[in-house]
Amino acid sequence: MISWIVATHDRSILDANLSATLPMAWAVGDELVVVEGAPSIAAAYSQGQGQAGQPVRVYVHHDVQILQPELRDRLLERCTTDVGVVGLVGSRDRAVPWWEGNQLGSVVDARLGRLDFGPGGPCAFLDGLLLASVHQLDWDESIPGWHLYDHDICRQQLADGRTNWCLDGGAQLVRHNTTGTRNMAELHGWDLSASRYREKWNP
Repeated sequence: MISWIVATHDRSILDANLSATLPMAWAVGDELVVVEGAPSIAAAYSQGQGQAGQPVRVYVHHDVQILQPELRDRLLERCTTDVGVVGLVGSRDRAVPWWEGNQLGSVVDARLGRLDFGPGGPCAFLDGLLLASVHQLDWDESIPGWHLYDHDICRQQLADGRTNWCLDGGAQLVRHNTTGTRNMAELHGWDLSASRYREKWNP
């Protein structure tokens, strides 16, 4: 069973997206852990993980819609002790940000349409729109705000000798109704998060 962990600052977004498309999960005993008003996404996920009661945790954005119930089975299949985190789209290499690397996977993105970089498979970094794992993850609350927490958690798994995994066919499984930009110059708080990330991994 799964604990779906989500941070939100606006319940109406959560209700219109994730909550509205997860009813298939409740029938099998999954739970939804909602964290509101956290100072950062790392803090929210750390708090949510502490409240979670199921062996598989899915850390997911509040503006994600589940398009196919099959997502649940695919996540359970791939979330093993040998795999660090599982996601839908990312890069094979350690590019920061991941979309400047050798990309893989797919997802429907409200800003950019269908992003399709081909099949999934083993990877270095994953986008934080959805990350799943059986491991107790160390969400680093020294990374402020809402950026690069995903790169950090993936990097931790690699450092621990685990492979991260990108699912095939994510665009059939998930729609991300985000309105945020990918332009780092316009991303609020990106520079602070990036500074802490570089300090940690590339001193």
